[in-house]
Amino acid sequence: MRTRKNAGQSIANINLAAQNEILHQNQYNISSQMIGEMILRMSIRTEANKKHKKTYILMSIFVAIAIISLALLLIFLNYDNVYSGVYVDGIDASGLTQNELNDLLMDKYNYELDNLKVTLSTTKCKERYALNDLNAVFDINATIKEAFSIGRKGNLFSRISEICNAYFNNIKIAPVIIFDDEQLYKIINKFYDKNLIPVENPSVEINDSIVTIKSGHHGESIDKEFVLNKLHEFIIKRNFSQIEVPIIIKDKEIINAEEF
Repeated sequence: MRTRKNAGQSIANINLAAQNEILHQNQYNISSQMIGEMILRMSIRTEANKKHKKTYILMSIFVAIAIISLALLLIFLNYDNVYSGVYVDGIDASGLTQNELNDLLMDKYNYELDNLKVTLSTTKCKERYALNDLNAVFDINATIKEAFSIGRKGNLFSRISEICNAYFNNIKIAPVIIFDDEQLYKIINKFYDKNLIPVENPSVEINDSIVTIKSGHHGESIDKEFVLNKLHEFIIKRNFSQIEVPIIIKDKEIINAEEF
């Protein structure tokens, strides 16, 4: 009886141990599964955090670039000197202040007024005049104002466009000049008189019984407007020293001798 009883108890113990083992195994499997899920969740969260961090960094860089660009643009648009690529009457005025540009233009025009000369020339005579003799006035203040207007007119986009155009293509500012045409016409009329030969038409004179026939001759003159325009061009460009003035020929009349 004891043997059977002991045997039954042993079997019960074995079954209990088996159940405990199964329970332990199930707990282990559940724990492993939970750990796996936790690791997966943590991995997903880590990946998401990485993406958020990368997005945040990119956004920060973009905002920083935008702020720096805006600051540089404001500084650029509030620049006090002549913008790069602006040339004033042959002078590279890039980066110059008003006083610096004024001094350069004053030196340039003072020298040219005294030293530049132009010769009016025909086949009959020549007359030479200094630039100063032509009484042209170089309006330096107006010229400087024109130079400083580059990149400072219109709306924001117009200003940026003009600044870029000056930088890449250069903008040339011509001097503002006040011409003294009254003085120029005095010079032209004097030169005109030196070249003038009035036309003389053929004629017949009868004095008592004496008949005098005059063959006459053609006339010569110059085109005053041509000379005026050339003098204007010389004052503006100041890159040539002689003006060849063509002689205008005016033919005499033709007389039919049978009329006499």
